[in-house]
Amino acid sequence: MPPKPETEPMCAMRIAEELYLCADCRIVATNDDPTGIDSDERVSEVYAGLAKLGPDLCNAEGGTDTCGDPLETLELSTLGCDSCGCRLAQDLYPFVVLESVAYSVTLDASEIAALEWIGDRYGFAQSLLDVAQKTREATHIGMTEPEAWEWREAVDSDMEGGHSPFPCMAEAFASKLWDLYASIV
Repeated sequence: MPPKPETEPMCAMRIAEELYLCADCRIVATNDDPTGIDSDERVSEVYAGLAKLGPDLCNAEGGTDTCGDPLETLELSTLGCDSCGCRLAQDLYPFVVLESVAYSVTLDASEIAALEWIGDRYGFAQSLLDVAQKTREATHIGMTEPEAWEWREAVDSDMEGGHSPFPCMAEAFASKLWDLYASIV
């Protein structure tokens, strides 16, 4: 059996946004149970706020943020709930919104360094570095479908006029990037 290519489409999730929710929003988001909320108006506010955050909202208590730091409850915070907007001084609980990762590529430290050296001189390098900043590991870069197409368009733009798709790249690295390009369908 041939080895799997490093750019095979994947079905994974990554943190798109880190949020803090008040106790009312936390209970409804976690259990879909508004029975502890004392007014119908407040229940409506909570559901309206949660609806804006979408279906990929997840309780992140005990988890870590995109930098690997622990997500902890903010005690007696006046920052305000990221869902309903309530600004009462209260505990706020960590939640995250997840997004699907459609494609990935694994790069070693020298390949990341090559992308950083090229920087914004070529669109493919800067586009890939921008996506890398959203992932936990700089060496394993996951792309959402729109990010993958944006990267592919940057490569196409770099090739206008008959230019090489990945200039200044070692042959193995260029081949890896070409495999990623070809896998985006």
